[in-house]
Amino acid sequence: MYITIGILLTFIIMLPLSKNSSMYLKGKQGEKQVLKQLKKLPKDYYIINNILVKTSWGTSQIDHIVICSYGIFVIETKNYEGVIRGNTEDKYWIQKIRGKEFSFYNPLWQNGSHIRAIKSLLAANYYVPYYSIIAFSKRGKLRIRKQDNIIYINKLRKVIIKKSESAYLNASQVENIYNILKRENSNNVIRKRNHSKYVKHRQSI
Repeated sequence: MYITIGILLTFIIMLPLSKNSSMYLKGKQGEKQVLKQLKKLPKDYYIINNILVKTSWGTSQIDHIVICSYGIFVIETKNYEGVIRGNTEDKYWIQKIRGKEFSFYNPLWQNGSHIRAIKSLLAANYYVPYYSIIAFSKRGKLRIRKQDNIIYINKLRKVIIKKSESAYLNASQVENIYNILKRENSNNVIRKRNHSKYVKHRQSI
């Protein structure tokens, strides 16, 4: 009997850990798909992946940043399956999978906070356009009002190139921005945990 109870308690404890681990791995798979697209960009496009930056109001974890003479592209990756519904003004979007619905924080709002974090680090030193891109994997079916910055991952390179029209930065400025952001990266285990707590608190308000 005691053995059975012990096994049951172990299962109860491990279940949320297993779920979190599965979500983490799926997220990483999506980020790998994005990275495959970004590697196809020209060599003068600087790429930063999985960066955690500290701001005056908290921390911001950003999946991907692309810096080039045409601007700064900030990419939020979502490797969600099922049907995805939501609008720009909705705080939460809906994921419907196998007959069940789950809500998740509006990725446009989420990425907007990422852009604000980058701007706070660069201050007013550069006049440069920022492009917010939400990239979903093909595991999900998007049922969202059409916007050119909510895309499937396989379209990512094409969208970035399409938006690369007018140059705002020279090569030296691009490299300088890249170095500033790399230097500000606070990506370590403890800060990641604190960031997760911070995000949950902010999104519940």
